[in-house]
Amino acid sequence: MVSQNAQADVSFSADASDLLMIAARKQDPDTLFFQRRLVIEGDTELGLYVKKPDGRH
Repeated sequence: MVSQNAQADVSFSADASDLLMIAARKQDPDTLFFQRRLVIEGDTELGLYVKKPDGRH
Protein backbone atom coordinates (compact mmCIF):
# COMPACT_ATOMS: atom_id res chain seq x y z
CA MET A 1 0.00 0.00 0.00
CA VAL A 2 1.28 3.46 -0.89
CA SER A 3 0.48 6.46 1.24
CA GLN A 4 -0.62 9.61 -0.54
CA ASN A 5 2.07 11.43 1.39
CA ALA A 6 4.84 8.99 0.48
CA GLN A 7 7.95 10.54 -1.02
CA ALA A 8 8.84 9.40 -4.54
CA ASP A 9 12.06 7.42 -4.96
CA VAL A 10 12.65 9.07 -8.33
CA SER A 11 10.82 11.69 -10.37
CA PHE A 12 11.05 12.91 -13.94
CA SER A 13 10.18 16.40 -15.18
CA ALA A 14 9.84 17.54 -18.78
CA ASP A 15 7.37 19.17 -21.13
CA ALA A 16 4.37 16.97 -21.87
CA SER A 17 5.35 16.77 -25.54
CA ASP A 18 8.85 15.50 -24.65
CA LEU A 19 7.42 12.88 -22.26
CA LEU A 20 5.03 11.69 -24.98
CA MET A 21 7.91 11.45 -27.45
CA ILE A 22 9.87 9.31 -24.96
CA ALA A 23 6.84 7.05 -24.40
CA ALA A 24 6.40 6.66 -28.18
CA ARG A 25 10.17 5.91 -28.50
CA LYS A 26 10.56 8.82 -30.90
CA GLN A 27 12.97 10.70 -28.65
CA ASP A 28 15.99 9.43 -26.72
CA PRO A 29 15.78 10.26 -23.00
CA ASP A 30 19.57 10.72 -22.83
CA THR A 31 19.41 13.41 -25.51
CA LEU A 32 16.71 15.27 -23.61
CA PHE A 33 18.62 14.86 -20.34
CA PHE A 34 21.84 16.33 -21.74
CA GLN A 35 19.86 19.16 -23.38
CA ARG A 36 18.39 19.83 -19.91
CA ARG A 37 14.89 19.15 -21.22
CA LEU A 38 14.49 16.08 -18.94
CA VAL A 39 15.20 16.38 -15.23
CA ILE A 40 15.68 13.30 -13.03
CA GLU A 41 15.53 13.77 -9.25
CA GLY A 42 15.99 11.23 -6.48
CA ASP A 43 17.45 7.72 -6.83
CA THR A 44 19.67 8.07 -9.90
CA GLU A 45 20.22 4.32 -10.34
CA LEU A 46 16.46 3.69 -10.33
CA GLY A 47 16.02 6.64 -12.67
CA LEU A 48 18.43 5.13 -15.19
CA TYR A 49 16.53 1.83 -15.11
CA VAL A 50 13.11 3.46 -15.44
CA LYS A 51 14.35 5.74 -18.21
CA LYS A 52 15.35 2.72 -20.34
CA PRO A 53 13.64 -0.37 -18.89
CA ASP A 54 14.74 -2.62 -21.76
CA GLY A 55 18.29 -2.52 -20.36
CA ARG A 56 19.84 -0.15 -22.92
CA HIS A 57 21.95 2.45 -21.08
